[in-house]
Amino acid sequence: MRIFITGIAGFVGNNLRDYLMSQGYDVFGIDNFSNSLYGPETYQEGVWPQDACFDDLAPFIKEADCIIHLAADNSVERSWVDPDGVWENNFKATARIARTACKHDKKLIIASSSEVIGDREVITVPGTGPINAYAFSKICSDMIAQDIYHNKPKLLTVLRPFNTYGLWHWDGVIARFTKCLLQEKPVPMQGTGIQARDFVFVGDVVRAYELAIKN
Repeated sequence: MRIFITGIAGFVGNNLRDYLMSQGYDVFGIDNFSNSLYGPETYQEGVWPQDACFDDLAPFIKEADCIIHLAADNSVERSWVDPDGVWENNFKATARIARTACKHDKKLIIASSSEVIGDREVITVPGTGPINAYAFSKICSDMIAQDIYHNKPKLLTVLRPFNTYGLWHWDGVIARFTKCLLQEKPVPMQGTGIQARDFVFVGDVVRAYELAIKN
């Protein structure tokens, strides 16, 4: 089975690519390398420097059996200073990919975010309550994909992982805290420091994507 991944050079994308290839999948993908650990020269084959917002991805989508759309601007902080850019990278890119994938009857798996749930004490399904521009862009991305696939619902899967950590996680709270502790520096805190967050290991996340591919 051929799997096309957008955002393949990112944290989750790198892990997903390696895992799926180890399971015998034929994996290829694109990335604009704006938030990647390695540059395009690192990848010998199967990875193209393309942008999900602007480049024509139809040739890639036509060649795939399944599309996994990871590419996104996932910074809450950046959504405060550049909401238009975050909207373009998240909502508009998802809409473009969903329209093309649906047109060619392709299975599409979208990476949403736990941020769409908001500050709910009790999580309901499909309850949402986005409280920032990033979360709003993601819930709208989910909705436009569901609208585009309304006649083909079995071909669409939306996953909403919580804060993911693990190999190649060069940014994020777990990576920042670990770096500070290893360097014996104070750990930066925001707010009161008593907030509770949920985290999920990237190895579990990539296996969830494989289950979505199979089902």
